Amino acid sequence: MPFIDTSKLDVVERLAGWRGRAFNSENMTFAHYEFDAGASIHEHCHSNEEVWNVIEGQMEVTIGGVSRVAGPGAVAVVPPNTAHSVRAVTNGKAIVVDQPTRRDMPGRAALGIEFETPITINDNTHPITIAFAISNRGQTPAALKRVTIESAIAQSLPSPISTQIPAGELSTIEELKAGGIHRATIEHCAITDQQRSDLVGGASVFYVNGVIVYEDSAGQRHHSTFCRIYDRDALGGKGGLVLPGKPGYNYGD
Repeated sequence: MPFIDTSKLDVVERLAGWRGRAFNSENMTFAHYEFDAGASIHEHCHSNEEVWNVIEGQMEVTIGGVSRVAGPGAVAVVPPNTAHSVRAVTNGKAIVVDQPTRRDMPGRAALGIEFETPITINDNTHPITIAFAISNRGQTPAALKRVTIESAIAQSLPSPISTQIPAGELSTIEELKAGGIHRATIEHCAITDQQRSDLVGGASVFYVNGVIVYEDSAGQRHHSTFCRIYDRDALGGKGGLVLPGKPGYNYGD
């Protein structure tokens, strides 16, 4: 197949706002995307090297904790097994090339985490329950393999770190079909009056962060990393966890 008319390929919307036409050569996978302003690809990594070529518009690309806004003519190179995420700043177009060939195209699993339940910090006698939901936002099934999540109160967020996909056999926590959701909770110890005062006054930050490891239907292993911070005005003033609002902190989604 030496010549390909991409206009005749099926359009697949793998994630909301990302419409792509994909094909494989012998050793590489190519995806021609049109993207909508505000659309995002959660932070994840894979064993393929990946190169983003911006054709039209602007997108913010975060690779290994370093963010840049890329416009027409810019190229972003993602090394193998390196956490990366993308956020569309404007409408636009991009061509993405993976080497070696992606076995999970078109339409792969994509697991992300959500914190939609209010958090109460006014009670210093009971642990704080933090509910979360891991959803498969992709188009194919996924096997949830590992969830590592921790919470802490500190003067500032910890520095972003590089994470690696674990090797070897991992047991399956739950099989998630496209649109499927895994729900669970963790508990943070009861906070003191001083900690609450520091949080309200902005002297400290209450955060959760962690890693999700999963396998797609092709058997490839991926991970998503995340970070959220407590905002007392979130969720209609009830208080909850939101994105940190700063690049490089593995906040994904």
